Order: sequence, then C-alpha cells, then structure tokens
Amino acid sequence: MPVVSTNTAANSALRFLNINSAASGSSVSKLASGSRIVKASDDAAGLAISTRLKSDVTVLKQASINAAQGGSVLQVADGGLARIGDVLQRMKALAAQSLSGVPSDTERGFIDAEYQQLKEEIDGIAETTRFNGQSLLDGSGDFGALDDASTYGATQLAAGTAASAADYGDGVDFFVGTAATDVINIDLTADTVATQSGDAGVTAANYTAGGTITYAATGTAGLLQVGNFSTASFTGLITEATTGDVAVMQLSMTDVTTQAKATDALNVIDDAINTVSQARATVGAQVSRFEFRGQQINTSMENIQAANSAIADVDLAAEQSKLVSSQVLVQAAVSALSQANQIPQTLLRVLQ
Repeated sequence: MPVVSTNTAANSALRFLNINSAASGSSVSKLASGSRIVKASDDAAGLAISTRLKSDVTVLKQASINAAQGGSVLQVADGGLARIGDVLQRMKALAAQSLSGVPSDTERGFIDAEYQQLKEEIDGIAETTRFNGQSLLDGSGDFGALDDASTYGATQLAAGTAASAADYGDGVDFFVGTAATDVINIDLTADTVATQSGDAGVTAANYTAGGTITYAATGTAGLLQVGNFSTASFTGLITEATTGDVAVMQLSMTDVTTQAKATDALNVIDDAINTVSQARATVGAQVSRFEFRGQQINTSMENIQAANSAIADVDLAAEQSKLVSSQVLVQAAVSALSQANQIPQTLLRVLQ
C-alpha cells in the first residue's frame, strides 16, 4: 500500500546503511590496530585469554633481563678472580725464586718486598671488584672472601702428631674444638696460655712453657687452626689428642724471607690457586646456567607470543576483504536510501 507518512523503504535502507557503516568502521579499526579484538564485544573470551598471555610475556621479558644481568654480575666476579689468579701465579714465581739456593737472605728480603705488595694487591682486587656498588669478592657478598686473609692450606694431622707453631709463620692463634669460638690464644712473649673461650678443653694447667699443649676437645672432633700473631715465633709443640685434626694457614701469614718460609708459602699459594680455580669453575657453571635459562625464557616468550597472536592478531587479508565488502554495501545503501527518499515525491504526483 503506497503511503507518504511512513517511508518504510527509506527506513530499511537507512538501517542497512548504519549496519554496513559500522562494519566498515570496525574493519578499519582492526586494520589500523593490527588486533582482531578492538573491543571486548569482538571476542570476550579471547580478550581474557590474550590479556593473561600478555602479562606472561611481560614477566618473561623482565626475567630475560634479570638473567642477562645475573650473567653480567658473574662475569665481573670472574674478571676479578682471573686477576687474583694472575697475582698468585706471580707470587708463586717469587716464592720459587726465594726457595732456590742462589739469592742470599738479603736478596730474599728484596723478593719479599714485591711479595708483600702483591698480597696487598689481592686485597685491593677483592675490595674493588664490585657490581652496582656491591662487593663481590671481599666476603660481604655471596662469593665469599678471596683476599689475602682467607684461610688456605689445610693439612690433615694424625692423632698425637706434634706440630711446631714455628712452621706456620710469626705467631699463632689456636682454635681447638668444633667451632671457631673454641679459641686458645698463646701469649708468645710470656710463653703462656693467655686466654681461652668456648669448648677448647685446654687451660693454663695443660701448658708447659716452651713445651707442649695437650687438649681433649669435648666435641666430636678436635681442630687446631693456625691463625696470626705479629710477634716472635712460638717454639713449643702442639700435641693433638683426637683424630681428624687440621692445621690451617692463611695467605696473609706467609713471606719468602727464608727458604723454609718460601716452602710454606708455596704450599699455601698452591691451595689459594686451587681455591680461586674452584671459585672460577663455580662462577663459570653459574654463567652457563644463566645462559641456558635465558634461552629457555626467550623460547617460552616466543611460544606465548605466537599463541597470543593466533588469538588476538588480525588477519589482514580477510579483514581487508571485509572492509571492501562493507564499503561496497555502504555505497549501495546510500544509493538505495537516495532512491527511497524519492518515493514520497513520486506518490504526491497522484494528487496533482
């Protein structure tokens, strides 16, 4: 039935024009953003999954950065360890030079001058090997102390073995017991037991001036640890009362002023080199682990990004085809609306 009050054809054409125009706009937005999900209504479930995957990728990116930084810290530590190893090699050469029968004690003093400077250089390297302000080798970090005061040179002693303190440099601290708190300090000037702490099991009554100390540690094992006093040599003997005792010497106690001391220094330097080598091996293993972890993180990140792409990224070819189709429909709807708007004018001619 022809009417002029309601242009049903125009309304229908306008509705399709709006639909096609919205479809065209949606395709343009997706093509411009590169994402298939521009708004939640495009794919609510897909949007939720994509958001979680993006958060996983964000965390993995930071984890990759962390792994790289961890490797950098270890590389800095390894550089410091390498330089300490070089210094120890030179100290060993000096000790070997002093050990030979060619130089006199006076010349050995000249050799020892360089030797002592190199011991201080080890401290300097340990103190200045830092990353982001954190010391790596001086004992305040996670790599332990590797300065010249570090303890090296453990020697197993059988029960009842007499160990001369003079073999371990100028002066000694005696740690007898199961912990470092079990300490006996010998007053080398007075040649007496000066102080005792912990579970050492020795008192002044157990000490004979210029003679021996006999102890019976109450712990599961006894320990004789040789420390450092800067005083005259103690010539008494230490008689171990239990098995498993250990005499330990520090690098800081060594010098090469005599052939005997050069021999002791060589033994301690060898142990120090072994310690540094072991530390470098540990660092190298950790660097390798960081590298493999970084590769694993990058692989996971790549796979998650691929999964997210399959969910959220737009198919350019398909969306372009939709855009072209919707644009054609928009043009057709505009043309149809124009024609529908002319229908009432045509019906008015009936009244003329």
